[in-house]
Amino acid sequence: MEEKEILNTFNSEIGRNIHNKRRLLDLTLEDLAEFAELNNDHISDIEKGRVNMSLHTLMKICAGLQLNSPAELLKDAEEELYPLLKEIAKERKDVRTK
Repeated sequence: MEEKEILNTFNSEIGRNIHNKRRLLDLTLEDLAEFAELNNDHISDIEKGRVNMSLHTLMKICAGLQLNSPAELLKDAEEELYPLLKEIAKERKDVRTK
């Protein structure tokens, strides 16, 4: 799996988790945007996996969803995709040291 594909999948997984949690809390996009002090369209793009978000944005969304930790949103994506990203980083390091 290519790095760009991994990152896109990672963004999609996190976005889906945000969407599911928001729906579970019976919040609209507008509600979450207001609570997180973000734009509705930006939240929508994040939920659809269209954008990379900053750590600051992730923390604001977690606060808006009243989560104890961002790990609640990252768990599934991290377990599946993080090892692949680590492998890509290792391959790059190996290429540079040759």
